[in-house]
Amino acid sequence: MGGCTSTTARWRRSPCRSPTSTGRGPGSAATGTPCSSSAPPAPSCRPTGCAPRCSRVSGPPSTTSAAARPPSPCPPGAGGRGCSSTARAAKGWPTVFADGRGLLRALASVWEAVEPAGMDGGHLRGLFADGLAQAAAVLDEPELVAEAQRWREIATRWHALAETALPDDVPTIARLRELSATVTGAVAEGDAGAGERATAAEELWRLRAEHADAPPLDGDRLAAIRAEMSRHLGGIHDAEVAAVRRLGGLLAGA
Repeated sequence: MGGCTSTTARWRRSPCRSPTSTGRGPGSAATGTPCSSSAPPAPSCRPTGCAPRCSRVSGPPSTTSAAARPPSPCPPGAGGRGCSSTARAAKGWPTVFADGRGLLRALASVWEAVEPAGMDGGHLRGLFADGLAQAAAVLDEPELVAEAQRWREIATRWHALAETALPDDVPTIARLRELSATVTGAVAEGDAGAGERATAAEELWRLRAEHADAPPLDGDRLAAIRAEMSRHLGGIHDAEVAAVRRLGGLLAGA
């Protein structure tokens, strides 16, 4: 793959951030977001597998990139066919995780990427909505207020996806979520949270190792989770495509 450049912006390739990635899950290079000179990815795209990450470092944005494209966390395992619930899909989860190995890690990575309590920053749709609301006041464009509300509604869809991927009614999963949030909070505290961070991280990795070969969920529950995730992703896709189109129309008429 060639250099990460375009005529309107220069892009920087970042190395994969997960030294323990096995390449098995949907966050691997097989389903990550590669750099492309013809179709540059969203600036905040951050797959946690070994696909290169691109971020804008300079150059003016295109006509619609600044406002019509919301930030995207690109949650691992939450993209297109990679989360398909059908076994016929080559990259569908029933195929990729047929033996159960790595499945809990993939489900956890969805939750961590989408929720701000995770280690990846969250889906950022609420932040995008806040920006639209502020722009509505600064630019005297009241239509943007309605668009901000649409993105807040989309944020609730992402939250529902995360809750589906990692249900907290399962004690082991609830503890895994708690530990992930504890590590995130302790990291934010800096040196003051070092002890708590180390303790929580040790238990977190132990739990992940214990369930590395199979998640603490039976077959019927896993099938239901996959189907529900697929349904949520379809709704998110349709809602975001429509919202971007509406926002683009407002910009074109400005």
